[in-house]
Amino acid sequence: MPRIIKSAKGTFTSATVTVDSSGRVVAGESGAGGAVMTPKITAFGPSSGTYTSNGNQMMAYAASGGGGGGGGPQAQGPNTIRGGAGGFGVVGVFTSDITPPFSQPYAVGALGSSGSRGGANNATNGSAGGATSIATLFSLNGGNGGNKAPETTSGNPGTPGTIGTGSFVGSAPTPAANNSIAGTPGPDVGSNNDMAYYRQTIMFGTNAGIGGTGGNRSQTPTPSHTPNQGGMGALIVFDNA
Repeated sequence: MPRIIKSAKGTFTSATVTVDSSGRVVAGESGAGGAVMTPKITAFGPSSGTYTSNGNQMMAYAASGGGGGGGGPQAQGPNTIRGGAGGFGVVGVFTSDITPPFSQPYAVGALGSSGSRGGANNATNGSAGGATSIATLFSLNGGNGGNKAPETTSGNPGTPGTIGTGSFVGSAPTPAANNSIAGTPGPDVGSNNDMAYYRQTIMFGTNAGIGGTGGNRSQTPTPSHTPNQGGMGALIVFDNA
């Protein structure tokens, strides 16, 4: 008995087709899972909310907050005495399958505030940057603040942020606050051949998660350098809903 083949007529998206032994398409229908990733959240710290999705895959560009720079001595003297630079936050790309309907809170880390200059060892430390996270998916800890400078020695730099939970598919190098990318007195100088130099602007077009520069001793006639705050955290989320 001859086999009757129905034509697969129509226009299909993300098509699922059936081909017989003679190479003929005998069935066709629109498939699943082919939706384009579209942006769902764009947020900078400090902020929070709830991420909801009817998709089954998501991707996030995320940065935790950078630590603020430590304050320097008030009295005039060598500008080599300075507060420690703030530690950089973590910048990375995260992706995961999710089960719809998905709903979890998110938080975007605040920047770390700078310390202040002070006399008689009364300068203050910079504060830590805040964490960036989506509950049940990932968390990034912020960079720590730089230590204040006593009258005779420089303050220690803050330690960089760390990945708390989650497996990131990519994370740009996180420079320590006292290396060449962080510079002296802080992370506003570095080699343009270093990927870490551009890690914030590649993803966010802003200094998300950067560590703040430390303040140095007052000087005459050279202007003194006040400590700077760190960079705010950031979160951009895409999914295929």
